[in-house]
Amino acid sequence: MSISWQAADGHAHHILDVVSRGGDNATSDFVISSWTRCVNEYRLDPARPRSPEVLETAAFTERLERSGDLVQCSRLEMATLYQQLSEPEAAVVLVDADGLILHMVSSPQFARDGSAIGFRKGALWSEDQVGTNGMGTCLVARAPLAIRQDEHFFAPYTELTCAAVPVFDHNGRFAAVLDVTSRSRHHQQHSLALLSITAQTIENRLIERGHRDAYPIHFHVRPEFVNSANGGKLVVGDDGRIRAANRASLGLLGVNSVDALCGRRLDEVFQATLDDLLRASVESSFHPVPVMRMNATTPVHAVAQRPASRVQAPAVRALQRGVEPTPVARGAIPSASAGMAAGGIAVAGSALAGHAHPVPMQGVEAARATGHTVVEYGEPRLAAQRAMARRAIARGIPVLLHGETGAGKEVFARAIHEDSPCAHGPLVAINCASLPETLIESELFGYSTGAFTGAQRGGRRGRIVQANGGTLFLDEIGDMPLALQARLLRVLDERQVTPLGGEDPIRVEFQLVSASHRHLPDLVRRGLFREDLFYRLCGVEVELPPLRDRADKAELVRRLLALEGAEMRLTPEAEAMVLRHPWPGNVRQLRHVLRTAAALADDGHIGPEHMPTLGMAPLSLPATLPPAAGSMRGMYGDAGHEPTREPALREPAFVTLDEADRPLTPRDELLRALELHRWNISAVAKHLNISRNTLYRRMRSAQIPLQAEPE
Repeated sequence: MSISWQAADGHAHHILDVVSRGGDNATSDFVISSWTRCVNEYRLDPARPRSPEVLETAAFTERLERSGDLVQCSRLEMATLYQQLSEPEAAVVLVDADGLILHMVSSPQFARDGSAIGFRKGALWSEDQVGTNGMGTCLVARAPLAIRQDEHFFAPYTELTCAAVPVFDHNGRFAAVLDVTSRSRHHQQHSLALLSITAQTIENRLIERGHRDAYPIHFHVRPEFVNSANGGKLVVGDDGRIRAANRASLGLLGVNSVDALCGRRLDEVFQATLDDLLRASVESSFHPVPVMRMNATTPVHAVAQRPASRVQAPAVRALQRGVEPTPVARGAIPSASAGMAAGGIAVAGSALAGHAHPVPMQGVEAARATGHTVVEYGEPRLAAQRAMARRAIARGIPVLLHGETGAGKEVFARAIHEDSPCAHGPLVAINCASLPETLIESELFGYSTGAFTGAQRGGRRGRIVQANGGTLFLDEIGDMPLALQARLLRVLDERQVTPLGGEDPIRVEFQLVSASHRHLPDLVRRGLFREDLFYRLCGVEVELPPLRDRADKAELVRRLLALEGAEMRLTPEAEAMVLRHPWPGNVRQLRHVLRTAAALADDGHIGPEHMPTLGMAPLSLPATLPPAAGSMRGMYGDAGHEPTREPALREPAFVTLDEADRPLTPRDELLRALELHRWNISAVAKHLNISRNTLYRRMRSAQIPLQAEPE
């Protein structure tokens, strides 16, 4: 490399210092290439720094409108990323393909300081304008990179450190750069990792927004990563051809570009057609199912859904018969799991593991007739534990629930809330395992107006304030970060909350119920949980028995089946199989098995063949299977094995319930709110303290189809 222009005013040594560092890593190569362009191509002089051009208001507004989808798909993700940063003096920035800053999220002070050097919305930070910088250099390199302090070309920017990653649109074209700028002197590996995840999430949002009439397919080699930012995503048209793909799909499918996938039929990529994958996804309650890739020896796990623009309410039987789903009738409960949370039935707001067909109203109304959340049907230990918890909560004593995942901790919490003097108030639940540390903080404590740029106008009440006068249920409390345990302890002692960015405390009174499937004393001994907080939470300990040890299994099964339809019954063989099964996923697993079985049993009688995951293959499954390229058997087939060599009665296809006992996710929490308010969007938005548009965006991002609102 040669530099043909000589800088003046003592700045030449700065250029030579950067150039002399050599290409010892990728970042240095980016810096050297950028400085060379600044000197030889852009003819920039470091002794004469330039301020970035700032567009007039009208011109900037016009550019924003042109980038509407990009900005709308990025706002929430940028705010979330900002909360995850460990640097208080930082900004998350989105620039378009020309280097124009479209949107920023930062602290007010950092925004004011940055504005003095042109670091603001509407400013052009392309490399030819302001020299080497994270945003502008990433625009040229189109690769993740970091620019640290004196690696900037112009001296006014050497106090800043930038990390930047490219963002691609739904057609795979370069669209923008996402950047984190701070005053940190440290390497930016952590920021680059967070940026990459956020950029991938934004790209997935752009694909959803650009192809609302196509079938989304999410996949990954590991089922727990399906629907994550690192998961592959394809959208497929009615003709079975791929319209778009995210970058994660490329590595998972062994191709080099989105163009190499677009236009191909789905069964040229997977050993399954679109109809095959849709049917399998429905029958597995939209849990990922294994599918073989073409020219690969290992499967991926995939789930397909219907287009967001068409789906009103998923109808399992209609889809199985190849009929388009019909809207939910007025008064119907939109999901089979409306009353089937782990541990009981008829719990408004219970978690949903996937989409399911509408539940007849009479089943839910019959279960609600008791006026209380039903926890047990003759299980003596549960009855005794509930009585003890009722006495404790009547005196304001905290209750700590223990039990295996899926054993019914939240249902029990709802039951004792309904038994308590706080029953007239709200029950506010938050899953401490489903949110990153900074999101837990804002969820619990809320934030005030101006806490950070991009914060919701008027601030936001935290869940603790929302629980005032009612019950706060902290699920998976053992997963709460240590840094927040001290704040929670202070709230419990002082009964007041100070929102993030606020100064005035808010008085609160609530009943506390917490739960964990982890052994908290063991966490205390290992230094992972505060001992003083443990004693503050543990007024009364309640141990919920696993489903395999419950004496009321038969009645519980009958009550759960009642929610699937008045005529649903188990055959004697099926009932015996259910009663002797160990149920490692507890009531949550039972709920999924019964829901799937009810979908498969057309005549109302559920037999062993409708519950293949309990260890018995379907009675109609042949001993040997013919070759079926592109069929669902091909999805589950072992590469390299001839069909005639397969053992008789192989593990059946279509139903995968191995994730039935997974922790609740943010999607589950959103579905709880929708179920609680019977899918009334206005009521749910008010309950969550967000706008209807934000709720719609969150539903789309969580792959929750819109349903007909009750009139």
